[in-house]
Amino acid sequence: MTIQKKRQRILFKTKVEIIREAATKSIHFLAKKHGITRKSIRRILADKEQVMKAVEVGVCAKRAHLYLAKHEDVEVRLLSWMKDVLSRNIPVSAKY
Repeated sequence: MTIQKKRQRILFKTKVEIIREAATKSIHFLAKKHGITRKSIRRILADKEQVMKAVEVGVCAKRAHLYLAKHEDVEVRLLSWMKDVLSRNIPVSAKY
């Protein structure tokens, strides 16, 4: 019976680094360097458009997963409202 490795979180910072290095380095080399499987490297490269778009938007480099908004228009309006309210120093709380 083989011992399975524990799942490893791959941060956005690492994903961006892998995408940038993929132009000059092989998948095998990248897998060894970062200590992850070649399949994971291929998955990151397949999703590189989404990763780079998330980085452009400003996703924190320490995040491991990208959760897309179900209602993006509501998210945008909520964010602009929060920025407006906080800029006017109005307290925001969930208490009624």
